[in-house]
Amino acid sequence: MLAEVGVDETCELVYRAALQRPVWSLEQLRDAVDQPAANVDAAVQRLMEIGLLRGPHAEQIRPVNPAVGFASLLSYAEARLARQTRAVELTRAAVAEMSASFRASPALLHDVELLDDRDAAWLCLEEIAAKATTSIQCLAAAGGPPGLETSADYDPAYRLAEFASARGVRVQLILLDSIVNAPRLAAGARRVHDNGVEVRTTPTLPVWTFVVDDRYVVIAIDPADNQRGVIRVSHPGLVAAAADLFSRHWLSAVPIELQTAQPPGKLTRQQRHLLQLLATGAKDESIARQFSVSARTVRRMIADLADRIGASSRFELGVRAVRLGWLDDTPQPASGSEPFHA
Repeated sequence: MLAEVGVDETCELVYRAALQRPVWSLEQLRDAVDQPAANVDAAVQRLMEIGLLRGPHAEQIRPVNPAVGFASLLSYAEARLARQTRAVELTRAAVAEMSASFRASPALLHDVELLDDRDAAWLCLEEIAAKATTSIQCLAAAGGPPGLETSADYDPAYRLAEFASARGVRVQLILLDSIVNAPRLAAGARRVHDNGVEVRTTPTLPVWTFVVDDRYVVIAIDPADNQRGVIRVSHPGLVAAAADLFSRHWLSAVPIELQTAQPPGKLTRQQRHLLQLLATGAKDESIARQFSVSARTVRRMIADLADRIGASSRFELGVRAVRLGWLDDTPQPASGSEPFHA
């Protein structure tokens, strides 16, 4: 019954037993619960970590009032549910918008061009830089630009952006915050900004997208593999939807020239977004694709956050993040419980 808030069956048995009187020793709890001693010890440790038991040592274990102890656990579960609900609502809205733009007619087929190999994709990007007349808006999502062999070198794409800007085209480029972890990419981004390209960063982006002159859109075929090519679409409804998507990301992104070192004790936008994704149940591999890093790097980021606040598990990280106000702007009061080591 309590598994949704991180309390398994053994933990529930131990906690319900502990509620029967104000103070216990570890040995007394072992005798009171019909479970192996090792299981009871692990349950006590877990209950200490999540704030349902407290005590300075094994001879003074005290149950925390359920109304107090479960407050943070329920807040975390509610926050996770709210984000999952919002994600479903946003997906439903996006599907409805795309459905409204779609018309099942032969004319639509003439508005779509499939360029399904790396060389064709790169030629398409070169054509954008050479022929755009007024504007290029680019979402530079995870992985390298379509048509390039490596995700570690954006210089050819940066040069195209500079070339278009030099021709008088307004070029707006949104990169991932994670480029700060790649000095060469970050230096290139600042260089193109100095050469007239408007550059901003954001924690996550859906897929490589180019909106050109508000006339057509070029989108990577596969968000997980930019080498598979691109699709070029000129249908007005889909172009409008892509332009709106870009505008929404642009408004929330941070200009690269305003990026400063993060004050000590503060979360970066990427760390805050990582916690939000974890709260929705996102897998490491999915987060890695959004952040344009490896799953191993994601696991290291999670471990660093857990170490920072003394959390021993992802669930405890979520609970403590809620208490600290990291998942919203309202700090939660911290429990007085202390970690227990039998």
